[in-house]
Amino acid sequence: MPQYPSCSPSFSSSPIGRRRYPPGEPIAVSWTDAPGNTWDWIGVYPLGGDTEGADPLAYRFTDARPAGTTTIPVALERGRYLVGLFLDDTGTLLAVDEVEIR
Repeated sequence: MPQYPSCSPSFSSSPIGRRRYPPGEPIAVSWTDAPGNTWDWIGVYPLGGDTEGADPLAYRFTDARPAGTTTIPVALERGRYLVGLFLDDTGTLLAVDEVEIR
């Protein structure tokens, strides 16, 4: 598994600690202590894949909120995925979590 940076924002792919989803179910995410920039965003990528320069499978902006919750509607195949919090419309990864579709 790739090494990701340790990050100061708290980030979870589920506000209730859920890490597994059935295919087609939206992924719930929550975060605290994010920078709150206009274009901070959350993206979903295949686990182990490149996040720099690759298009996310799905994404959602945080709406400049330093803390919040949202769902990301995405139809994913069975497998493991990285859900990351990214800085202000860049590929800079601030925090990361994993989910499994099964």
